[in-house]
Amino acid sequence: ETAAYACSHCGSLWSDAERRWAIRNGQWIADEPFNGIAGFAINGLYSPWTPLSDGVRDFLSVRKNPEQLRVWTNTYLGETFEDAGETIDEFSLSDRREDYADLVPEEVIMLTAGTDVQDNRLEVTIVGWSRDFESYVIGHEVIYGDPSTPQLWQQLDSVLFKRYRTYDDREMIIRATAIDSGGHFTNSVYQYAKKNAGQGVFAIKGVGGEGKPIAGRPSKNNIGRCNLFPVGVDTAKDLLFARMRIEEAGPGYIHFPKHLDDEYFKQLTAEKVVTRFHRGYKKRVFQKIRARNEALDCFVYAIAALSILNVDVNALADRTKFKHNSDNDTREKEPTRQAKQPFVPNTGK
Repeated sequence: ETAAYACSHCGSLWSDAERRWAIRNGQWIADEPFNGIAGFAINGLYSPWTPLSDGVRDFLSVRKNPEQLRVWTNTYLGETFEDAGETIDEFSLSDRREDYADLVPEEVIMLTAGTDVQDNRLEVTIVGWSRDFESYVIGHEVIYGDPSTPQLWQQLDSVLFKRYRTYDDREMIIRATAIDSGGHFTNSVYQYAKKNAGQGVFAIKGVGGEGKPIAGRPSKNNIGRCNLFPVGVDTAKDLLFARMRIEEAGPGYIHFPKHLDDEYFKQLTAEKVVTRFHRGYKKRVFQKIRARNEALDCFVYAIAALSILNVDVNALADRTKFKHNSDNDTREKEPTRQAKQPFVPNTGK
């Protein structure tokens, strides 16, 4: 009942009577040149029949329900509604870049990759995994070309099947790659995955919704007759967002190399988590806040590739460390061999 309108110029409070007087004595002022068609936008504050108290009362009744608040914002204020949600700060992530561009950090014991297929390119993120799922982004590659032609997929071979060297002089290969088959080039993805199944290349299909496993049981019920893995993308994104919030190196922490540009971090944080109501129940959904989110999708697919492998990362880290130390000990203990002397016949002299 005490609601008033604050003048945007002087800040004085208008009563309903003063507000209605201003409406009767106001005039329309065009923001754009007239081109033959006039468009008008008006909100409930201009209504001579709706008291301010009614607008405030309606707001107070819906402010805790995002879906009803959206309707009130659209109809009474005449404005678009932006969901409040959980976001990740791109700048805090980009400030964490480290200098390990040339070699894979020695803590990494396994590599996986995630590949996103666009109409004119392939994008690939390579992620290194270490103990307790601490991870290192090794690189993000963009390969331009037509995904319907074999030439582009041959270029992908050079990224996925190369050998990566670590700081402690080990050679590593990408153990698993997940490629999204949900775009316009599904058949091409099926053919590539089927051809390279022995090298850990898997076709995946994103499945939305809460509670879905990161990687489900594969099916060959598709036109390519290849193993197609359903991926719970919302579950994987929840996991990724939680790990991006970790600020100290250790379990779950994500490391980024210096050579990643600012655009990469904008794409990695291109979605936010919002809560909506569906049939009276709360539902968490991911909503894009930027047009491009390929870096986010690729990281999710790299997580899916690791899940498909279903490897005990800590046990593998122990075995890798033991084997590497044993190899070093063997090399150190091996006696230095004398160079073989050439045969000289005995002449009796």
